[in-house]
Amino acid sequence: MPEMDGYEATQSIRKNLKFNSLPIIAMTANALQGEREKCLIAGMNDYLTKPIEIDKLYSTLAKWVNPVKKETDMIILQDISSGNDFSEEIPENLPGIEVKDALKRLAGNKLLFKKLLLEFLRDYADIKNEIEQMINDDNNESALKLIHKIKGIAGNLSAKTLQKAAESLELIIKNSKLKLKDSFNFNNLLDQFGIALKSVLESGKYFENEKK
Repeated sequence: MPEMDGYEATQSIRKNLKFNSLPIIAMTANALQGEREKCLIAGMNDYLTKPIEIDKLYSTLAKWVNPVKKETDMIILQDISSGNDFSEEIPENLPGIEVKDALKRLAGNKLLFKKLLLEFLRDYADIKNEIEQMINDDNNESALKLIHKIKGIAGNLSAKTLQKAAESLELIIKNSKLKLKDSFNFNNLLDQFGIALKSVLESGKYFENEKK
């Protein structure tokens, strides 16, 4: 968040006694050891790591939110797990994507899977060049935000090679005290990121061509 992070926001909320029982659940891409404890100390009730898995999300929400009637739950689950969205044809293998894992995360919604890949193709086809330009302009903070965003999207798509490549870029930018544009390690990681990105974009192009 631009004004404060999740820890500060939680602490601010907890200062108001009427929000003592308000459930606050962290959703973060940071899966480092000790992160859960840090969230709980700040006053959060629970902790979910990205990419979010539907089953874990529901079970965690059920722990902290007053449940609605079971009949309503069943209707919602039926809506999620049935319908025309699930008659869509999806190849078992797509470049850069673990398809089975992605569909599990999206509760089997194949139409949503296609939509997310097409949006990724539309919005991030030139992302490697954008990151490189930001680094060349010494705008590391903007590059970090963009890479972190890509890491989260890649995780949700089960584009795990791209996710790991983004995470490696994120770490080297955070930890480097030198000019990154002249760093062999950084440029090597950026090339690996580009290769992983190209595979995921190919999967998006598969569905783009399918529409034509």
